[in-house]
Amino acid sequence: MNKLCSHVMRSLLVGYTLIFLLFVSEVSSKVVEWGNLSVCLSCNILLKDVLITFSGNSMINGRNHCLTFDETSGIAVGPASTLLLKNIVIKGVKEGNIACLDHLSTISLKNVTYILDDDYTFSKGHFDVISNFNVIGDGFEFCYETPVESTIGECGQMILDSGVRFFYDPITAERTLLNLTHNTSKLLLNGSTLHSTSTGLQLLRGKLIVDKKSFLKSDAMSKSEGIMFGDGTSSFNNLNIVITPAATLELESGFLVQADA
Repeated sequence: MNKLCSHVMRSLLVGYTLIFLLFVSEVSSKVVEWGNLSVCLSCNILLKDVLITFSGNSMINGRNHCLTFDETSGIAVGPASTLLLKNIVIKGVKEGNIACLDHLSTISLKNVTYILDDDYTFSKGHFDVISNFNVIGDGFEFCYETPVESTIGECGQMILDSGVRFFYDPITAERTLLNLTHNTSKLLLNGSTLHSTSTGLQLLRGKLIVDKKSFLKSDAMSKSEGIMFGDGTSSFNNLNIVITPAATLELESGFLVQADA
């Protein structure tokens, strides 16, 4: 298998566009730092024993190709930096191998699929869903621990696929850190589970679309700790719930509060 030479990969690249050509199918090195860099894939790429840290404003445009992590690889977004992931499938996602290094770091997602290999934890920074963001991984968990608000933007859609559990477990007692910013923002449960600790996830605006047999799970001991839809004050903040034909939404435990105004 061909690979990009390690001594090139160890260089600090700043302000360039890097195109992985067809003969480059494996990237192998230890630690790589890239700043203000646009990376474009022309084939499927395997990251092997490499951690790539992006600083400034950078982008990976997959051009509908696949980026695969081995057991020891990952990508990170440096402090106060932004990484746009675009038109890409990322395999081997687990633990924190796609990470923000501080709470000012941002991962923007535009037509992106994460395929989980194990439970995945998002512990710092925030993500912005610009358009489709699909999380696949039957039996695995996407754990949201960061104390920073993430957004599903106008016409954006986050899809939790069959068997995936989205676990809302922020380190602060903030209920609205998953922000559907517009009435066209969508969260789709496609046979998945939305689970909240007793902090209590509150969803405002946008649409919750339910397909297949999907679940809500709450660790709440009272309604005030439960999952809440809307805020009971403004109709602008009502959550539009769409259950497709033959789909069901089941509350496994805890409390669900429907707070339409």
